[in-house]
Amino acid sequence: VQLIKLGFFESSKLFYVYKCTFNLTMWATAVAMVMKSDSVAMHIASSLLMGLFWQQCGWLAHDFLHHQVFEDRRIGDAIGLFWGNLMQGFSVAWWKNKHNGHHAVTNLHSTSPESQDGDPDIDTMPLLAWSLKQAQSLRSLNADGKDSAFVRTAIKFQAFTYFPILLLARISWLRESFKMAMGIGAASDNAKKELERKGLDYPILEPFLLVCFHAWN
Repeated sequence: VQLIKLGFFESSKLFYVYKCTFNLTMWATAVAMVMKSDSVAMHIASSLLMGLFWQQCGWLAHDFLHHQVFEDRRIGDAIGLFWGNLMQGFSVAWWKNKHNGHHAVTNLHSTSPESQDGDPDIDTMPLLAWSLKQAQSLRSLNADGKDSAFVRTAIKFQAFTYFPILLLARISWLRESFKMAMGIGAASDNAKKELERKGLDYPILEPFLLVCFHAWN
């Protein structure tokens, strides 16, 4: 209560105006670099700038969809749809389901390889392990109680494969977002049940803006 009275939870609207403007400037610059030049070096520089733009889109959508900028959730959702669906290609419904799960059981591993009751942000086996317990979590699936050759190799070299895996993660997230927004699948049983129970909060805007993203992208 004291922190609220001191204004610690009041957002700076000017800061977010600056962040949104700067991010749109990065996007416009990256697009212009490709359209105005045939230079390979310019196109590579443009792709790096676009990657930074998408990274910033993620954090902007995160802040607005957490409703920490505006008290009116409709405004937060609207801006989140812009940065999430239209500019980054990630479904707001997919992100909310995944991120709510992350906050509900932050950094907790699933109780078994078959369950989905852990933090979805670190549910990365057999490619990445965040603890010794998780690295050994798939042994129960094998008759000999040991790690498979693939798991042993993947975890042994994860310090080198981490960033390449993240490149593939974006492709996976784009795919899962598209499936959820279009109603053709869900990334987890939890997401499937939520979709069946209440559907999308924005059943027209979500798929439309994702189609727009893939059109401009």
